[in-house]
Amino acid sequence: GGGDGESGGGGGGGITKVEERARGAAKAATYRSYLAAAGSWRFHLLFLATCIAFSSLSPLQSVALKMWVASMAPGASGDSSRPCLLYVLAGVAFITTTLARNVLLPSASVRASRRMHAAMTATVLRARISWFEATPLGRILNRFSSDISAVDQQVANQCKDTLVISFNVVAITLVCTLGSGDAASQLVVLGAVLLATASSTFVYSSYRTPARELKRLESVTKSPLFARFAEMVSGAAVVRAFGEQQRFLATTANNVDCANRALFYLWHTNQWLRVSMNLVGSMVTGAVVASVLWQANKLEGGDAGLTLSYATQFTQAIMWFFRIYTQLEVSMNDVERINEFSRLETEAYQQGEPPAPEWPGDGTVSFKNVRLQYATAA
Repeated sequence: GGGDGESGGGGGGGITKVEERARGAAKAATYRSYLAAAGSWRFHLLFLATCIAFSSLSPLQSVALKMWVASMAPGASGDSSRPCLLYVLAGVAFITTTLARNVLLPSASVRASRRMHAAMTATVLRARISWFEATPLGRILNRFSSDISAVDQQVANQCKDTLVISFNVVAITLVCTLGSGDAASQLVVLGAVLLATASSTFVYSSYRTPARELKRLESVTKSPLFARFAEMVSGAAVVRAFGEQQRFLATTANNVDCANRALFYLWHTNQWLRVSMNLVGSMVTGAVVASVLWQANKLEGGDAGLTLSYATQFTQAIMWFFRIYTQLEVSMNDVERINEFSRLETEAYQQGEPPAPEWPGDGTVSFKNVRLQYATAA
């Protein structure tokens, strides 16, 4: 046929349904289903503790290094071995925590992907024949290729990044606030952080909805592309016999453009978020610089340098937190789509005794209580 592989929607008596697209934020049940597939609650508590330790040890290293350098300054009193030992211990703990995190994360990702793939496969293989009649092959291929690939490669890393970056934002806020000098300066920096957080939330609310819906559109527009390609491969001889190669190529190119259009606009929204968050984050950097200049005669060089270095990280940290969280919410669309195919209505399958080795004994076929009717999309 000359359609797009997803034709025959709800009207006109066709049995093929138009692919449904979820709307709104991902439901809490979707997150719970992925976490349940990734591991037990004990595993999640262990991974959460690992992420907290990872985010805490980096600022601790910086503080220990500042203390170590200050203890070696000319005229400084005190032993420099203790800050040095603290710095070494923090570094060893940071390496150990990173190793533990990098061991736990892939195991959870693979476990979740295998369980979700197995559940979807078992349901699809036992789905009703009417469902296969109403569901194009490209839509099934999209679930087992693109959506499973996203769960394999993206979701676990995005969960980890969301946790780690959120803890990093808290750590950077504490370093910038406590290292800015007296109480008045701390209040100025803390006020700038709160104002930047409120502004970032407003920017995020404007970015979140279009980014999420564009990702869902990208997932949906891939199905006609897969369906068209499968049809062209299976019917290549018929297409050539009727000389319709150019028409099929033009339709495929149009499907590729439709699939890429959503991705193009998605990257546009990402760049808008980057520019907006840089403007918002400059408030914190400006407040810290003003506080340091205000107390130039009171702050030590190490304190001023540490505070300024972390102030420049605040913009990137808050931007990446909102961006990664949005990407996680968008990737939950793939989990939603896999869960949809894992809850299909299946045939009444009953596991009985295996047939005898000599089965079948004869070629008789008997029909009992058979009812036939026209296929529907139900």
